[in-house]
Amino acid sequence: MNKSRNEIIFTLIINILLPYLAYRLLIPHTSSLIALSIAALVPLCDSLYSLIRTRKADAFSGFIFLGLILGVVAVLLGGDERFILLRESYVAGIMGMVFLGSLFLADH
Repeated sequence: MNKSRNEIIFTLIINILLPYLAYRLLIPHTSSLIALSIAALVPLCDSLYSLIRTRKADAFSGFIFLGLILGVVAVLLGGDERFILLRESYVAGIMGMVFLGSLFLADH
């Protein structure tokens, strides 16, 4: 139980606290677009590390990873910061629709 709690706390620090701190530290020195992009790289690196370490990919991590990659690609192609800020909502919405659709495909 203690190990699970520590893993959850570590995940929250890596995927929420560190990107927030990176954004806050970078925003006075760069544009918000660059600060958001660099902050998004923190959870991206965590996802890559987890994939390499466990050699397993699950659907949830895949959706999050895809969302992060699409956000970085959008920045490189000239996407605006509103898209980056909304990216997580898009991923969550798509995941919700997939999960809802899976209810209709489940064996009864």
